[in-house]
Amino acid sequence: MNEQAVSDNRIVTANGTGYLEFAKELLLLLENDTPEQIDMFYRFNKVGLAAMMREMQQK
Repeated sequence: MNEQAVSDNRIVTANGTGYLEFAKELLLLLENDTPEQIDMFYRFNKVGLAAMMREMQQK
């Protein structure tokens, strides 16, 4: 698969540079928070606060 991280049947795996995507998949699988909140934290760590705020303003 051409993905940073994937999960299937309660198994999560990622390539060496997909640590943020791996963490996101685990949090979703564990239902640690709402999917929207998990995605917000993922985007914050992936692109930074300034870019995330720009994305939110464009919506």
